[in-house]
Amino acid sequence: MFERLSLGHWSSSRLYFCTVKAMAARELSLRRRHRRAFGRRVHLAMGVALLGIRCSSLLFAVDVAKSATASEAPGDRVLSREPRGRGRVRRRRSPEGPAVSVKNQGRLRDLEQLAPNSLEAKMAAEDVLKQPELLTRVKESQSFIAAFGRLQLWQEALGLLEAKRTGTRSRGDVVLTNAAMVACSQAGEWETVLALLSGALAPDMVSYNLAMSASCNARGWQRVLLLLDDMNAAKRRWDFSTYNTTITACAQGRQWERGVSTLSNMLQVDLQPTWVLYNLGIILAGEGSLWRTAMEYLEDMWARVVMPDSLTYSSVISACEKAGQWQEAVQLVHRMRKKGLPVKEQTLLSAVRACQKAGKEAFAEETFPELALDMQ
Repeated sequence: MFERLSLGHWSSSRLYFCTVKAMAARELSLRRRHRRAFGRRVHLAMGVALLGIRCSSLLFAVDVAKSATASEAPGDRVLSREPRGRGRVRRRRSPEGPAVSVKNQGRLRDLEQLAPNSLEAKMAAEDVLKQPELLTRVKESQSFIAAFGRLQLWQEALGLLEAKRTGTRSRGDVVLTNAAMVACSQAGEWETVLALLSGALAPDMVSYNLAMSASCNARGWQRVLLLLDDMNAAKRRWDFSTYNTTITACAQGRQWERGVSTLSNMLQVDLQPTWVLYNLGIILAGEGSLWRTAMEYLEDMWARVVMPDSLTYSSVISACEKAGQWQEAVQLVHRMRKKGLPVKEQTLLSAVRACQKAGKEAFAEETFPELALDMQ
């Protein structure tokens, strides 16, 4: 009897334990299912929110592009900045087609294959001049004039200019005139360049720069300064080419006052002079015995990482010699040696002459013993 009771009690207890375990497993499964459903709903809500943000950004970009398109002229050719995928920029073509037609692009490539001033080049140029009406856009005419210039066919370039120029103050005429000026400059026809400038109705900064550069290459520094005065009277702004040509012309004519003031103005407007311009400015400063200005140019070269060399230091030492600044001249020689720059005999002689002018012959003999025989 007791065995039956114990067995019955054990079986009921086991049944109860299994039932509780099954209910607990079911509850755990339901909780996991609810968690997954809740997670899916959260992810779905976040995705909808991000999609709404992207759609609003896209609509804003489309509105901006439409407003920019409405503000453009019909013939303008612009780059569309609408995003087209990650890291891509879509180019929107001009409604008038490419700047240079496909046919004219092929003709330009054929011209590039020809030798300068050859018979084949002249025949190809004549074919272009026979049908100037095929060049319907300013860019096409400009490209062919530039091609004629590279082939040394400056007369053909002038012929195409006369055929396509409208005789007005339009921007297209200025562009074509500048292209013809470049072609004539490449052929060394500086007089023709000046004639084109004088015949232009509305020359711009590039026109004056081309004429000044052609005159400077012909060593006509007086013409350069006259053209610069005309440029200032026409209220055209200066760029790097203007400063470069002006300083070079001043160096040709030894016009140290104007050259130094031009380089100083260039530094004030924060344009970066080249090594050549710095050296020309130092030489011009030495012509006027402006040793402080020459030293300032030297320090500015180091500040702008335009590395001076032995010629630069020699020019500064020469400026110090002309101004009687013997101490600065000697210090510059020591600086050259510390920096590992070669010190030529002419540079040492310039420093020695500066010492002699100040009555420091003994100091010069002690400092530069290698030149003792020359000093005697």
